Amino acid sequence: MQKAKNRAFIRNRRNTAFLIFLVLDLFQVAFVSVLTFDEGTPIILGFDLALSNPYASISVFTGIALAQMILLYLFVLSIMNRAGMTRIYPEYDEEEEWKCEYGRDEIVAWTKELAAHNDLAVNNIFVIHSPMPNAFTFSLPLIGSSIILHSNTLDFLLPEEVKSIIAHELGHIRNKDSITKILSHIPGFFVGIIYLYIYIRLGLGAATSFIVDFNPLIGILRIVVLAGFVLLSRFMVAISKLFMQRASRDAELLADFYAADLTGPKQTMNALIRLGQRVETLTIFVEELRWLESLSEENRCKLTEEQLREMVFSYRLDQLDETNAKEEAPRIYLNRKLKNFRNDYKVNLSDEQIEAAIKPAVESLLKSREMKKELENLEEKTVDWRDVDYNQDERLDKEELMDLIQLLRTNSTKLMFTNEIGAELLMIDHPDFRRRILMLADLFPIQ
Repeated sequence: MQKAKNRAFIRNRRNTAFLIFLVLDLFQVAFVSVLTFDEGTPIILGFDLALSNPYASISVFTGIALAQMILLYLFVLSIMNRAGMTRIYPEYDEEEEWKCEYGRDEIVAWTKELAAHNDLAVNNIFVIHSPMPNAFTFSLPLIGSSIILHSNTLDFLLPEEVKSIIAHELGHIRNKDSITKILSHIPGFFVGIIYLYIYIRLGLGAATSFIVDFNPLIGILRIVVLAGFVLLSRFMVAISKLFMQRASRDAELLADFYAADLTGPKQTMNALIRLGQRVETLTIFVEELRWLESLSEENRCKLTEEQLREMVFSYRLDQLDETNAKEEAPRIYLNRKLKNFRNDYKVNLSDEQIEAAIKPAVESLLKSREMKKELENLEEKTVDWRDVDYNQDERLDKEELMDLIQLLRTNSTKLMFTNEIGAELLMIDHPDFRRRILMLADLFPIQ
């Protein structure tokens, strides 16, 4: 009973936040629709309902909305056909190479089994070759509901944990979160275009006062009006976005609850913890690569996005240790750079010689990194889940989860991962992992 009440509370909070967001956006649509422009007046902008043309505003809004929908479909189709994207349902190419930990038929069977619990239709399942762990879904008329799993998600999670990730995405489908996101973008895009048009009109009006009319007082007044309008419009957009992000975070919590209902809270919590830890490790690994790149004078060793992607892929796909990421980054970076140098210029260097040259350089770089890095102990601002992983199997059993929950509740200001520190938690669309674990613990007590 309490579980249902808590879930209903979060669902109502999400719906309320989304409704407020829509009201604010529609208010902005109405606001820009009644604005008038007259370069003959000092401030150019005015309000006159008699001069406003609602039909013109509706026509522009409809045109922009249709253009957005067309672009959205084109974007989705480009995602479905991008390099590295493999369709595994409703059919798949048996000749295509498959490198994932679990078989295609297994993933499809898990998804169908979980979807059958609430008669959910899943029209497409994809796996995208990616070193980052993630999963997402979209639902569109004509295309249907699709689930996309990043391949790395399958590299370090057990089958029951993978099922939790799939169930989370099914929760988004059940709650129609894709439709909510589409509805949230249409009015905001329209308002953004109109605001940009107003900025340009006011800016040109100010320039005309200085250059053509030689009237600096009117020019300054118009600059003040422009600055005031920019601040007002940015404030309105920020407030609107605040409520949308609130709704988005609650949508993630509801999807977590759905996953825990279908696959169990223990599996869902472990899946979230391991996902968060993998993202933490990769974030640090990429930061170290960027630091190594910065050591080169005049950016001679600047990494392209493709080179960075290759280096991340060459790092162990199931590694969850940040210290290891710091140690491996210089070795992988130098190894790749020297091998590229060898291949490009036909230099007579063996793999053994490269490894021998790299070893002392790596040690020197690690020492240099420790000396130059700011002495900011971010670990003191986090609760490390590994402190309660008493058997060190990188998963938490019932007792260990209970201890983690107690630690999180005792340290109310601490987050779970350092990459979350400093983030504007009110302006991101995903709740932090600490909140997700505690909300699951409240709804599904670990006993």
